[in-house]
Amino acid sequence: MTDDAINKVLDAALWLLVAVGVSIPANEFLGGMCLAVAAALAVRYFLPEKDRRELRMTIGIAVLGAVIAAIIGNAYLPDMLVQLKMCAAGAASRFIVMGIAKVGMTAASRSGQMADKVLDRVLSKEDPK
Repeated sequence: MTDDAINKVLDAALWLLVAVGVSIPANEFLGGMCLAVAAALAVRYFLPEKDRRELRMTIGIAVLGAVIAAIIGNAYLPDMLVQLKMCAAGAASRFIVMGIAKVGMTAASRSGQMADKVLDRVLSKEDPK
């Protein structure tokens, strides 16, 4: 690529970061993003997923958590490196996915019972006291 094309790509990336509210340099942001995904995959190594979809969710939530950590990180922990905050958010993503999966499996296994209770309440002619 020529220098002009590289500059245009970097400018577009900078505007994208500004649009989502990230106020740190692009190289720090990209480094933190790589650390977040690496931390998510490292935690995944010790806590393997039960379903292949959990891998995509883990990476997606790691990226989202890293962006949120980059946006609000300076307000709460101004002395800590932004890459470290993003890395911690990426590592936490595996635990968030495990919680979402647990709630989803519980809701799926009990959906019949929950629907019956809702229908009993709605269609009941008696006073629900």
